[in-house]
Amino acid sequence: MLRAQNKNLAQQALREVLGSRLFWLMVAGGVLLDLAGGGTQAFYLAGVILLSLFILRSLLFSPHLFFPPGPLSSTQDELRRLREEVRRLRRGR
Repeated sequence: MLRAQNKNLAQQALREVLGSRLFWLMVAGGVLLDLAGGGTQAFYLAGVILLSLFILRSLLFSPHLFFPPGPLSSTQDELRRLREEVRRLRRGR
């Protein structure tokens, strides 16, 4: 029972990590820096600038990148969607 629960939790954590943009940005940055190991300083600078731009873009378009959403955020999102649908339906009459 406990092993199955741990296995399910591990699979869930793996799905969340692999779906995270921050994880893939860090992987891309690591690969870029590894490739730059034999390169020039200009390649390092280009990699740092590119990675910084990716992180800034992610921060601007995803407010929950570093801070996980609260326990009620999905409920609030659903409530917002329902209110928009009610408004749309009322306008349709």
